[in-house]
Amino acid sequence: DGESYYFRGAVENNYVKFADMLWRIVRINGDGSIRLVLSKAINSQNFYNYYELDDSVSQHEKVGFTRGNTINCTRAHPCEVTYDSSNNSFNNNKFVGINSTIKDDLENWYKENLKNENEKIAQGYFCNDTSYSSGRDDGSINGFYYGSYGRLWNTKPIPILKCPNPTKQDGSLRDYGGIYKTKIGLLNTDEINMAGLSGFKLNNSVNATSSNYLYLFGVQWWSMTPAYSSANAYIFMNDYGDFYLSYTNSGALIRPTINLKPDVQVTGDGTSTNPYIVN
Repeated sequence: DGESYYFRGAVENNYVKFADMLWRIVRINGDGSIRLVLSKAINSQNFYNYYELDDSVSQHEKVGFTRGNTINCTRAHPCEVTYDSSNNSFNNNKFVGINSTIKDDLENWYKENLKNENEKIAQGYFCNDTSYSSGRDDGSINGFYYGSYGRLWNTKPIPILKCPNPTKQDGSLRDYGGIYKTKIGLLNTDEINMAGLSGFKLNNSVNATSSNYLYLFGVQWWSMTPAYSSANAYIFMNDYGDFYLSYTNSGALIRPTINLKPDVQVTGDGTSTNPYIVN
């Protein structure tokens, strides 16, 4: 959509007061919308509740924001989730995918907390990167790694903001995960890395990590990025300041992420004592 500008490191001027809650600006998106993440974490929850799935659902699909999509969620045709303000409901009516547990939780939270501010919130792009990186993408017991793992789980990470298509090793497309256009989601690990945090400790210093604006002491929270085909997704472990792998039925906290429309008007200077306030 254009150039994106992002906040990185020990930032003190990206606070926003919106819907009576405190948020942090992560970046200005290419289309001019403003990506916010809640300054605190909420709701301890699974990414997927295994007990809601029958035996026919593969381990792979349990990392998808949705699964069983009737269209593939690609750059050209992102899976759009619509919000109906008249009855306060979300609908996958253009791709009819089955929701993950965490998608349901995020949408329920939106309906409870943001329905009155809906006109200020943009339909934004969210990346649940299920592209192929390495390993055996053929159903073998060894499994395979998804795209972000290959980009970020090394000492010289290469983050990107153009979400890859959900492409398998053989070039065909997956019917789970990919690129979504909706009102609410989670940060992906590429965005978290661009903000200054990593799959590997930076300078082996807890102090350097704890000054980062995304750091929450003693809290672990979900990103939107899967790591491994055997039902693993990334958790961001703030205690250590690095990414950590965990099964999707593990409990972690949620940090809702939204996009404000480009034309919102604000007052304030973005500091913690005088945050931007959306008029």
